[in-house]
Amino acid sequence: MIGKKSSVMMFVRLSGLGLALVVNVIIARSVGEKGFGLYSYIYSWLILAYSSLTIGLQTVSLKMVGEYMAKREWGLLRGYITTVERALVAVSITVAIGICLLVVIVGDRAYGAGAEFASAAFLLPFYALFMLRMFILQSLGKSIEAFFLGLVARPLVLSLLILCATYILGIKLHVLMLVLFDIPPVLVALAGLTIFMRKSLPQEYWASERRTKIKQWFDLAKPIYITAGLGVVLSQLDVIMLGMFSAPQEDLGVFAAAGKLSHLIPIGLMSVNAVAVPIMSRQWAAGNMDDLQETVSRMSLFIMLVTLPIVMIMVFGGEMLLSIFGQTFTRGYAALMIMTAGQAVNAFAGPVGYIMNVTRLQWHASLVIFVAVLLDISLNCLLIPTYGIIGAAISFSASLIFWNATMFVVIASKLGIYSFPFIRRRSVNDG
Repeated sequence: MIGKKSSVMMFVRLSGLGLALVVNVIIARSVGEKGFGLYSYIYSWLILAYSSLTIGLQTVSLKMVGEYMAKREWGLLRGYITTVERALVAVSITVAIGICLLVVIVGDRAYGAGAEFASAAFLLPFYALFMLRMFILQSLGKSIEAFFLGLVARPLVLSLLILCATYILGIKLHVLMLVLFDIPPVLVALAGLTIFMRKSLPQEYWASERRTKIKQWFDLAKPIYITAGLGVVLSQLDVIMLGMFSAPQEDLGVFAAAGKLSHLIPIGLMSVNAVAVPIMSRQWAAGNMDDLQETVSRMSLFIMLVTLPIVMIMVFGGEMLLSIFGQTFTRGYAALMIMTAGQAVNAFAGPVGYIMNVTRLQWHASLVIFVAVLLDISLNCLLIPTYGIIGAAISFSASLIFWNATMFVVIASKLGIYSFPFIRRRSVNDG
């Protein structure tokens, strides 16, 4: 049953990734590289905003909801869900208002896209609540339903909406319309998550009186928030900094398209995590370091076998893949190759971030990612003014390589675990 569920989960996640790429291709072909550049810039800020509000909640929810359900502590369960939801909505509305005020202040310096940024800010509270309820539904044991609604249903509805508007109604799309088009899919997915969540909560939950342990929840979330938060910043930083240096919207679009393709490279890394991370956690807790090494080696070998063909496709077919977004996007091939190198190292280094979290090296991971973010910012400031999207691609890959190589060395030196398939730790029985 566990194996079957893991296979279904992997299929859902990969389907969501494929649909997200399809949506971006449809948008790029609808509004061209200039419109796609502005759209990507706006959504980089939106992703950064709602992720910064919800980071850490997935891990904390998995722990707290599971614990309270197992112990039948319905008051604490209700207190956790309602407290976090109310706080998240209040903070996200405040941030959305702040974004609108900032847009008014900066004016035309935001590519003259005040209405587009304000519309994206309107989406922020809905996205934040959408993400939280997806995490809670996952914590209630409904992972497949949660990820289907979160990763598949929303992009599917959005792509159908765009195709209907373009090819059936003959509407000429622009960036503001595309941002507004995202409202129905988010609301549909949020409604589905809410229905499933309410059905999954027992009657005792609704009859209980709310209790809270805010300090405990905050203390648990703090190290996770720092690590994951810096990771999100790093993932969106290059597009944002291109925009901050007033790169042409066409360059933003080309860079974003290359980035979308490069993010397909670590698909093997993403696929094995849901299955292997709980196993690694149990082996670490039991002190079975040889078994942990075996699991890591198997994961790394699988990741390498999946990654190599994708890298080859990017190298030899990158221009053709970029042309799917539009013929003018092929000039991003050099940037794609640079980002492909970074993502290849990311995949070949193995699941280093997950190993550090499982083995209680979270603060070490936080420090490494913090330095990687500083490196990315410094290189962007140095390279973007002269080299544009090539400079942003170099900054992205350099920080990614630094992050993974450093974590690989930390894990090897502190644990004697090697996340590369052909290097193994010395067992206590070897000697």
